[in-house]
Amino acid sequence: ALLGLAESLRAELADTGVYVGIAYVGITENEQGKTIYNTDGKKIPKETVRAFGVQPIPQVAAAIIRMIKHQRFKSVFSPLGKINAFLNRLSPRFVQWILTRNYQNNHPKT
Repeated sequence: ALLGLAESLRAELADTGVYVGIAYVGITENEQGKTIYNTDGKKIPKETVRAFGVQPIPQVAAAIIRMIKHQRFKSVFSPLGKINAFLNRLSPRFVQWILTRNYQNNHPKT
């Protein structure tokens, strides 16, 4: 859906000089001290994501800046993101199952 939106915006804004692109960033580390709300509405510290291929925030930001500078329409920034993009073409349901399972394993219900 986001790719379709980006393609539509790119076509509609082609004559305006406005750049439109889509970035597949993979898993990015959390900022230090980030808090979220639990199911009771209380603020709690966000746990650090521990997974293969987690990228530091400065690395992701630099890649996005390069993408904008070179006006690439679509960029995939991590090996995990490239695998995700490839598998998504073959079987979006399989990718959704993996992501949902990974999320549930890393975010147990309290």
